[in-house]
Amino acid sequence: MLRRSVFLLLALVAAALACGGPLAGSPTSAPAPTATVENTATPIPRTAILSELLNQVEARQDAQVDWQTATDGQQIGVGGGARTGQEARVRIDTSEGTIVRVAPNSEFELTVFSPQVTNPVTRLKLAAGKLWALVLGITEPGAFEIETPTGSATVRGSFMSVEQTPASGRMLITCLEGACELSNPAGAITDLTAGQQSEIPAPGQDPLPARPMDRTQIEDWLANVPEAQTAAQRLLDQLPTPTPPLPPPSAGFNVSESGAAEAPQLALDAQGAAHILWPDARLRPSGDYFHRQLAPGGQWSEAQNLTEGFAFLYGSLNLLPDPDGRTCALWNGAQTGTADIGVYRRCREADWTPAEMITQTGFTARDFSFALTPDGALQALYLSGAGDIYFDDLKLSGDELAARPVLAVDSRGDYHAVWVTLGDPFAVVHRYRYTVVEGGGQQLWLDPDTVSTSESLPDGLSLSVAADEQGSVHVVWGGADGLYYRRWSLTGGWERPRIVALDERGPYPDVAVDPEGRARVVWARFDGLYYAAQEADGTWSAPSRISDAPSDAPQIVVDAQGVSHIVWVTNGDVYYVTLP
Repeated sequence: MLRRSVFLLLALVAAALACGGPLAGSPTSAPAPTATVENTATPIPRTAILSELLNQVEARQDAQVDWQTATDGQQIGVGGGARTGQEARVRIDTSEGTIVRVAPNSEFELTVFSPQVTNPVTRLKLAAGKLWALVLGITEPGAFEIETPTGSATVRGSFMSVEQTPASGRMLITCLEGACELSNPAGAITDLTAGQQSEIPAPGQDPLPARPMDRTQIEDWLANVPEAQTAAQRLLDQLPTPTPPLPPPSAGFNVSESGAAEAPQLALDAQGAAHILWPDARLRPSGDYFHRQLAPGGQWSEAQNLTEGFAFLYGSLNLLPDPDGRTCALWNGAQTGTADIGVYRRCREADWTPAEMITQTGFTARDFSFALTPDGALQALYLSGAGDIYFDDLKLSGDELAARPVLAVDSRGDYHAVWVTLGDPFAVVHRYRYTVVEGGGQQLWLDPDTVSTSESLPDGLSLSVAADEQGSVHVVWGGADGLYYRRWSLTGGWERPRIVALDERGPYPDVAVDPEGRARVVWARFDGLYYAAQEADGTWSAPSRISDAPSDAPQIVVDAQGVSHIVWVTNGDVYYVTLP
């Protein structure tokens, strides 16, 4: 990702002068003549000098002058600063030996720069971007502090990075070596030691507890700060051996082999066999729905057309594993025309059952979302042409237009409806039906609540939802700053949003949950397919690339052994792969 931040430093000093007083003689001697002694030593002014300029770097001496193209050897003082453009960098050296390196797309101002070299005080205001500071030889009352709109980071005799994301207000620091401190304006403080990181997720929030830096952050120091090579390599050597790399794209199996496939559905049946269902236009422009099965022994079935005889297919393709062991395909279509528009179902036992209409809708809808309750009852959520979300005949959404409805059923059998509102701004909304046991088992739809926060607003319709065996619901969506994740439980409500991956926009993700209740996410981009897994402490692993070809429409399912099964589309074909 592009980073931003810059600094500068400078100081002026006055010459010092000292005057001697009268010299006293012995008590019995005559007074000695008065003499004046002058100290002509002049302290060396403390400076902050720019060097190693790369691409577009601007600087100013103080707040009274305009930004101008920076030059090698230029000094900056209080009120001055520096800013970098795209792919630009700069280094700042102070008199006492502190080094600050500024990332691309960063801007900072030097607000305090004491003149003395001994125990100096330096304060920078980082408006946006990122910087790395190697602060040397400072003891109290000296200090080196970096302020942002969200909080402050302080360091003495340490290596620290600070990153400020303008859109969300997130402030992230890493403490590569020594001791660091992160605080917010309210006075909440988190202390960090070597190899730790912390963050303030958004303005007004407290800093999170310190946690270990991840491999990506340490490698970031190695790549950007030559002076920190030894410290970074030492931390890197202490990390556990990385997991084997993900399989290359060639390891994915081409399921469709038609060049005309899109939007696959994936499910595992009770025996662990993988079923893949996808729309395919190989036989006619309007398309058909094809199925293949991978048996536990590794044998693939032949592709089978499930929609022969259907004149119209309107989408909403779903593939669900039934508690009775069957796998069922559902879609909205019509066999002849207007008279038989509805929701159709075919289930696979030894073979596929004939198509049956289970609901006559009389209208087309590309946004049915189906789910099965623990006892096998089929439920559906759908979007009306007027932009309203319905469950059966009950309207769940409010006055704002809605889109992208997703229905999930938790282990208690409660229903969870999640969708995106198209107001200004967009928002992710959740509403669920709660079983009131004390009231004789009555089920009530509770008032909707908003999943996205002001710092994690969706920037489109990318949304995925999964329920786990522990009764929790996991939601993933794309926002302006990246891919966001949030978990809900009946006892704890909504946990705070977390970022799965930064700078991911419109990725259309899919989320699944492993047997321990940890989420796994895949998302597609123009440059490949990406995967990330949630750690035991709730943090996320660094994204891994599964495929380096343009990808679309990913789906993920995790089996009882914790193996991830993934399908996606590349160049009009459906590919399948498993990850340990």
